[in-house]
Amino acid sequence: MQLGGGQKPCQNNYGRDRSIDIAKGIGIILVVYGHLVNPIHREIFLFHMPLFFLLSGYFFSTEKGWTTFIKDKIRKLIYPFCCFYFLSFLFRLCIEKGNLYESFCVGIYDEVSRQFISINTPLWFLLALFEIFIISFLTEKYVKKVWVKIIITGIITLIGYESAMHERYTIIPFLSQACMGYIFFRIGYWLKMKNTLKKKVSIFAISLLILGYGIGVTFNVTTDLFLLKMDSNYLLFFIPALCGSLLITYLSKYFQ
Repeated sequence: MQLGGGQKPCQNNYGRDRSIDIAKGIGIILVVYGHLVNPIHREIFLFHMPLFFLLSGYFFSTEKGWTTFIKDKIRKLIYPFCCFYFLSFLFRLCIEKGNLYESFCVGIYDEVSRQFISINTPLWFLLALFEIFIISFLTEKYVKKVWVKIIITGIITLIGYESAMHERYTIIPFLSQACMGYIFFRIGYWLKMKNTLKKKVSIFAISLLILGYGIGVTFNVTTDLFLLKMDSNYLLFFIPALCGSLLITYLSKYFQ
């Protein structure tokens, strides 16, 4: 038995698969709900940020030149970051009556990323995603052999894992978090290149995804990319994160 048989993905006038936008919408709802006091906080955190990295990878393209690409990402990611950061900084400065400078500079060498973003913590994702876009663009443009790309992905993933195990923040803000999310971004891009998300999916495949996500729930796995928290067994982090992300992506087709 297969799901979605005979139905074409619902698209807008520009040929964009709206189910992906629905998946992003579900992800946003989960992010908001996950940060509230609720009984399924841990279950949501198992996959909600990997989901956004995966969906971002799905829309990644190298058709533009380097200059156009970097300008586009600065406009979409860095400008919003700077704007909201500056407004948050002013707001916090007014509330704390001048004490913000002191708290901001404490431990600036050892915890530069955490101190830097303490003004508005949700903004970490914009910087991490920007860094992933840059790395992926350079990889796709200048690395032709697939096996080399796989090795690069493995090395970046290892850096993210080691950073999480030692809670080691980098001088470049959120590069550690970017390394943790990079593999999901690459999987999203691979799914697009293989046109996988538009193909029929069997009940058996959905069952496997539920099982994979259930592993994280059963073993009480705790995941938080922002705080560099992940299980010491990488598979207990990766499998539930990937399976949960794919579940939302596939099931979103039935909310169209």
